[in-house]
Amino acid sequence: MVKLDWDIEAEQGKQKQYAEDPLERRARYQGVLRLLLAVGVLAGIIAGVAYLIEQRWEQVNQRVEQILIDTVQAEVATLRVGDREGFLDLQRSATEEWGNQQLETFNAYQTLKTTSDVVLSGRVIDTTIDGQRGRVSVEEIIDGVPYVQTWFYWRYDEGWAHVPPDYEFWGTEASIETDRVTVRYKTVDEAVANDISVAVETWLSDTCSYLDCSTLPPITVDIITAPNSPVRWADNEQNAWQLVVPSPYTGRARADMPFDQTLQTTTATLLANRIVAWQTDNIAQTLGGDASYLLQTTTQWMIARFLQVNAQTHLIDSLVANYGIEVIPSLLRNIQSTSSLSILPTVAGATSLPEMPLDWRDFALWRLELEDDLIEQGDETTWTTLYDFSDESVRNAAYQRYVNAFIGSNRTVLQANVSLDSSTPQLIARVNVTRGFDTGEEIVVFNLINGSWRRAN
Repeated sequence: MVKLDWDIEAEQGKQKQYAEDPLERRARYQGVLRLLLAVGVLAGIIAGVAYLIEQRWEQVNQRVEQILIDTVQAEVATLRVGDREGFLDLQRSATEEWGNQQLETFNAYQTLKTTSDVVLSGRVIDTTIDGQRGRVSVEEIIDGVPYVQTWFYWRYDEGWAHVPPDYEFWGTEASIETDRVTVRYKTVDEAVANDISVAVETWLSDTCSYLDCSTLPPITVDIITAPNSPVRWADNEQNAWQLVVPSPYTGRARADMPFDQTLQTTTATLLANRIVAWQTDNIAQTLGGDASYLLQTTTQWMIARFLQVNAQTHLIDSLVANYGIEVIPSLLRNIQSTSSLSILPTVAGATSLPEMPLDWRDFALWRLELEDDLIEQGDETTWTTLYDFSDESVRNAAYQRYVNAFIGSNRTVLQANVSLDSSTPQLIARVNVTRGFDTGEEIVVFNLINGSWRRAN
């Protein structure tokens, strides 16, 4: 191949064009490195400044929080030593109502110290600060039991001051959902929400082990900030199974058991009553009727199972012990407002009521206390339904008690046994009775009349 002169010259020109001076290349690389280094140094300076600002902000927040804790501890110290003026100086509100309320609080603490073993250590369990607002949880120990108080503060120019509760500052909304229960709450109530969720789910699981829960609606529990509000079912037709529980932290709450025994008992009672009503289609209850007693004692039996306590429901306990727990759903399915005690052999598959091995002590106590209540109320019509007046002497003795309001202040049924010695089966109860300052034993006899025990002495 023959190259012309101008082709050779063109190729030599291209080689010169693409050949770079090593010094220029090195200079360019060094410039890039210097630029990257400058950017890195600048980024480091910015990061360092940001870190210092963050550290300074953290120090400021810690300082603000520490001042709040110091204020709380100073306030608790005034309660501990009985410094009323010092305590009131730490209170602040736009109205006098808060100062008057806190004066009552101060006096209540001073009284409490004289009646109980009170430790006011001032230990702050938790603090939350949002701008000018502060919320603290303060520990106090009464008779060895740890409690927590939730107090609110506002940061003024001169420092923190104790202010009225701000229930808008109660944390963020949250919920706990299990198979049958949803608990809705704000984060301050997280501990009690967890306890309620576990307890109610456990109670329902136990209930559904012997009742058919296929149509049981899901239960919602709303924890609200409403001091002195009762535990109740919400007035909500769309969800009749919505429990409303006041937060225990709006007052003195158990630190170790926020869902305390009182709150548990009230909640368990409401739930058991609702379940029994659901199972019986809300049948009407007649005052003094056997059905009323059977529903009441079954509810108490259920509550006792929830709370793992002895409710002295002797009749139901003995019924279940002898005929199995399936007698409970059978009873609730079949009972009517006019049912007598004769429903018991029907639901238990027994031959007759007198021959059933049942413990009648709580029934006898219920009937005697009901009789006292009716005498006090002057309800003669209902009172007469408790008696077998076929014997005139029984009528005369009963009316003497009625007219003289001969009632007991306290009773204990020591024994209640069925006797088949006479033509009419009898329930004979041995009862310890206190009337005024006198205490003694009495024998009370009931005759079985139309499937019900009627007093016969």
